[in-house]
Amino acid sequence: MARRRACQSLFGSKLPQWHAYNLITPGDLVMAHAVRKVVAETKTGSTISERVHTVLAIQVKSTFFDPIVGQLQVSGVVKSENAYVSLGQYHTLDLEVTRPFTISKPQGWDSVAKETLSESLSDDKDGAMAAIVMQEGIANICLISQFRTVVKQRIESIIPKKRSAASETSEGMRRFYEKTMTALLRTVNFDTPRPLLLASPGFIAADFKKYIADEGRDKSDKKLSGIAKEAVVIHTNSGHVHSLNEVLKSPEMGTKLKDFKFTKETKLMDQFFERLRREDGRAWYGATSVAKAVNEGAIGPGGGVLIMNNSLFRSSDIPTRKKYVAMVDKVKADGGDVRILSSDHESGKRLDMLGSVAAILSYPIHDLDDDEDDDGNAADAHNSSAQQHRTCSRQQLQVLFAGSSISYRSTRRQTLQLTKPIVFAAYTIHTMASALTLQSKKKLNNGLEIPVLGYGLWKIAPEQAEEVAGQALKVGYRHLDSAASYKNEAGAGGAIRSAKDIPRSEIFFTSKVRWIHYDGAKDQVEKTLNETGLDYIDLMLLHCPYGGSEGRKGAWEALVEAQEAGKVKSIGVSNYGVHHLDELEKHIKELEEERGGKGKGGAINVAQYEIHPWCARNDIVQWLQKRNVAIEAYSPLVRGERWGDKTLNALADKYGKSEAQILLRWSLQKGYIPLPKSITPTRILDNTKIYDFQLSDEDVKALETDEYAPVCWDPTITPLDGPRIG
Repeated sequence: MARRRACQSLFGSKLPQWHAYNLITPGDLVMAHAVRKVVAETKTGSTISERVHTVLAIQVKSTFFDPIVGQLQVSGVVKSENAYVSLGQYHTLDLEVTRPFTISKPQGWDSVAKETLSESLSDDKDGAMAAIVMQEGIANICLISQFRTVVKQRIESIIPKKRSAASETSEGMRRFYEKTMTALLRTVNFDTPRPLLLASPGFIAADFKKYIADEGRDKSDKKLSGIAKEAVVIHTNSGHVHSLNEVLKSPEMGTKLKDFKFTKETKLMDQFFERLRREDGRAWYGATSVAKAVNEGAIGPGGGVLIMNNSLFRSSDIPTRKKYVAMVDKVKADGGDVRILSSDHESGKRLDMLGSVAAILSYPIHDLDDDEDDDGNAADAHNSSAQQHRTCSRQQLQVLFAGSSISYRSTRRQTLQLTKPIVFAAYTIHTMASALTLQSKKKLNNGLEIPVLGYGLWKIAPEQAEEVAGQALKVGYRHLDSAASYKNEAGAGGAIRSAKDIPRSEIFFTSKVRWIHYDGAKDQVEKTLNETGLDYIDLMLLHCPYGGSEGRKGAWEALVEAQEAGKVKSIGVSNYGVHHLDELEKHIKELEEERGGKGKGGAINVAQYEIHPWCARNDIVQWLQKRNVAIEAYSPLVRGERWGDKTLNALADKYGKSEAQILLRWSLQKGYIPLPKSITPTRILDNTKIYDFQLSDEDVKALETDEYAPVCWDPTITPLDGPRIG
């Protein structure tokens, strides 16, 4: 109780939601203000409803943080009954900056949580810098704090080509600068002086700085004049957000920002990659290799640094989180340095590509991966070298004799040896027949077809999307899954258009609507068509059940209209709970009456969810299967958080496959459409090698658990009157 009281006195306006998001993990108890709609019966028998303010305590199941609006929601089971809410009900709390809330950790406050708390309550809040990375017609307005980078707004403006009249081009640039300056003042508060970084190829940034200065002079606006005076202009190779990494390590910024957290993180990652390039045995990445280095005491005095992404400590699996905390504690005890990077900074995104954990050792070691079976990559599926080792060294060899056969299994360290001489023998690699292939498709309830394996583009940077999506198409994928909120639809569309040897009809493209209301969905369909340059969208989903009942109905109606117009071939939903699906059925019937008859309300063709053995969603699956709705499974590899699971590992050994391939095969045989994601070419290819074997019915069942442990956001539990954003 002492711990709980201490926490209650701390949290509230002093604790920004970003830090609370990194502090709150599944299993925690959170007590906060809530608003409930209460229906009461009057003396006359009629009913009235009112919204009442109360305090609820829930045991957290999932968290959701929207960096754009700064909204943090925690969902879970109510643990303290009151007059308005029953014990055991699911509820979502909005944690507000202006209201206090309590976090209680039944497992105790580990060292990483304590450090995060200490950082959040520090008086050092000077890390907020405005930045605009721009090129002709494009401007990305960002706010860089000590802990994360947020793209506040992206400006796009059509500039007449150089061959047009010079006056038209100049006027186009003037409108672009005006639009960018207006957005900058609207999205960033300059009442408190803060640095402004302007970066671009050519002279775009310098000309924009001059434009701000001229506007300040002509309008006698001291704020604009001050902004222009403090602005720093840096040259970059492009106007895309990823160029921030190039900018932050430039000499011009080095002296101005040398004490800023993100500058130090950028330099640290540069040092790591330089070590990696040297191949001197002191730079290692991946959970398994780094864990071995930690256990050997190789990250200690003399330059040893453990580098981890803070996203690792948001794991929904308590043993996994404890494992990472133990690594941190061990390195500190050994005298090494620990740097926990923000996954929302460019440096954190670079680390994410390495599996979210890396290390610079105090002394060289050259054999950390000799026995490595997987990378434990929590952010990007699995380690390709481990898979190659496992596949090559553990294939089952069947030696055929004149009337019998003997099976042998090789090991990593020994070659296959026979103890008896063979007079006559032939050998074959034994594989199991499978009805599915990489070209297999599933028929939807509207008669169209969808490939049974998809390539997911979640968290793939816009500037990388076209390249990696193109790689996926080259190795045989014919199904790309994007979303408006991923900000990489344009890259996916570019990859599809560039695949000249693949007919458009053979590629299935999916996107998702973020803003759940009629205008939001209607506008998003048009925007996606423009972004991708495609003539139609194969599948459009409502990304989540936010927006309220009216918003959900309106968004669905907009999809139905788009489908009728041929702009979208199939439609569906994502992250809808059973109660949302029941409501949607009612909306479909209402729309049929309103729009002129049966079929006019549309039909759910596809539904997408996080599904894997540790998050089976049986109630939702049964609802959908009963109505012949195709089910897509995102995060089918559980972000690598279950590598090392006893059952999973045993099946990988049995079939001579990687853990990732076993999970993908499980998803296929359950009838789902898995959507694995990777940015590494070898892993993109490896994830397709799941058609040369088949799990037995017993092994499919052996993988299934009764756990409910999602690794992503979980809007399925959102109440019908839940968040209005989205």
